[in-house]
Parts: sequence; C-alpha cells; structure tokens
Amino acid sequence: MGAFRHSGTGTSLVVMSTHLDYRGKIAREKSAPLLIGLAQKWAHHGPVFLGGDFNSTPTSTVYKTLVSGMKDISDLVPEASRYGNQEITYTSFGEAGERPGRLDYLFVLDQEGLQFLTYAILSNRFDDGVFLSDHRPVVADVKVPV
Repeated sequence: MGAFRHSGTGTSLVVMSTHLDYRGKIAREKSAPLLIGLAQKWAHHGPVFLGGDFNSTPTSTVYKTLVSGMKDISDLVPEASRYGNQEITYTSFGEAGERPGRLDYLFVLDQEGLQFLTYAILSNRFDDGVFLSDHRPVVADVKVPV
C-alpha cells in the first residue's frame, strides 16, 4: 500500500493490494472491514484503489462487506467498455474438483471526479498455452483529474 504522487501535477492516489486467506473464512470476513478502514484512513491522499485476490465470490459476506464501503470498479464501467470473461478470474491449472469463478476484484473508495474508461479480465495463458497464473489479471483504465 502506498500513496503515489505525480511529480508534475502533484496529483496523488493510493493503491492497496491484498491476497486474503483461501482457507480461513473467518479471517477473510474479518479482513474486509479492516481493509475499508485502512482505505478510509488513506483517503486524504486522494482516490483509494484496492485490488487483489479476495478468495470470495460475489455472493459472499466478504464481497458484500467490501461493496458496502467501496465500489466494485466493474460496476462503474459501461458494459460496452468491459472486456474478457466477466464471470471468471480464477481458473485453476485444470486440477480436478477446482471450480472456476470470480475471486479477484478492483475497488475504489470514492469515485468522485474519476472517469472509469475500461475494465477487463485478461487471459491467464501465454500464446504457447503456458499459464502465467491460476488467476486472470483484472485491469481497469481510470482517468484521474489533475
């Protein structure tokens, strides 16, 4: 986590990244309000972005807690400007019994003045078929006012 400041304009923003426990449901559920609290503490630096592997589906308590205090960036981008498979960020490496799903997200604390241009869930395989990860990259283009 850290605040980034543009050297020419002085515009700043905060980027937080996390990877919540994949085994401990209670740990994940207790982490969500802590993350919102941290984001609120850093808000005086500018827009606060949070991304990562939350090991939680959109129907989970974790996700519902996070969207009670922050906005899921995928909801802020018009559907025509979204790319990739919007339902699957976790694919596994093809292990039996593993269920693909959406576990990775990008959130923003306060979207005032920001323009959300695109949102994408990219492929997690190189052209030669080799996996770069068992999760797909989640990216967004956001215009921050100076």
